[in-house]
Amino acid sequence: MKLQKIEIDFPVPVNLPPGFEQVLSSVVGLVCRQYEKKNPERVMWAAGHGSKPTYIPLTEEDEKERGMEFDDNIYYIEVAERQKYKNEK
Repeated sequence: MKLQKIEIDFPVPVNLPPGFEQVLSSVVGLVCRQYEKKNPERVMWAAGHGSKPTYIPLTEEDEKERGMEFDDNIYYIEVAERQKYKNEK
């Protein structure tokens, strides 16, 4: 099965048990390593963890006026992917 996104919606706000974020990150790491095995010229990694960004300023003016905004009700993991650099091969 090929997926690009996994979403979990709880019907009410919940507290995550201790270590949940680390376990979730480890599972994402498994997916990344599997991808790299099938695509040896590429690398994939969990690049960011935390509250989901809802607004990212594109200019310095936007940054000064509004800044970044986050939804603290959503735990978000962003995954990045790129071609391996020559020294990584």
